Amino acid sequence: MGTMIQTAWNEDPSIAIQMPVRFPGSRYSSEVRKLLLNYPEKVVHIPDALLLLLGDQLPRDVNFQLKVR
Repeated sequence: MGTMIQTAWNEDPSIAIQMPVRFPGSRYSSEVRKLLLNYPEKVVHIPDALLLLLGDQLPRDVNFQLKVR
């Protein structure tokens, strides 16, 4: 994983979420998305995280996050 993404995530996840917006077409989107899938509780308060996680439709790889308890 990119050092910049990991550093931004550790400092403040909202900074990492803005990186794909500021640098479109880079690999940042997939790296930040992996962090979102693994640590959704850290970004639940950031609206832009949902768009980065889901896009305009529900991806197949988020099914494990949608558990009914």
